[in-house]
Amino acid sequence: MSYRQFICCTAALMLVLSYFILPRVLEGVKKNPDIDYMMAHPDRAFDTYSECKKQVADADRCYNAYSAAVLLAETSSCTPSGIERKRKFKRLTEHASHETIEQEIARACPASPPAGSKP
Repeated sequence: MSYRQFICCTAALMLVLSYFILPRVLEGVKKNPDIDYMMAHPDRAFDTYSECKKQVADADRCYNAYSAAVLLAETSSCTPSGIERKRKFKRLTEHASHETIEQEIARACPASPPAGSKP
């Protein structure tokens, strides 16, 4: 077998393997069970990231908590509880004024009541 045939066979094998294996690898990178858990338990994500803002003990845990907090702040839920959750996590993750956060929420959910008002 010549060198050129060996390289061609190796390249073809790599292409076939990457077609079958790469999607599973990428899905594993996209799906993080810790972030999924914190998304399902927002209070846990809030508490964990609040602790991490004071002192980082476990960088991976803090990164996962931050990722979950950002996802919760950017949720598309415009229900009253969804808006309150969005407001809570935006205050935690963004360094923006109260007015700026309220404007962002009003743009995302036009019928949302301002913070502190009764619907």
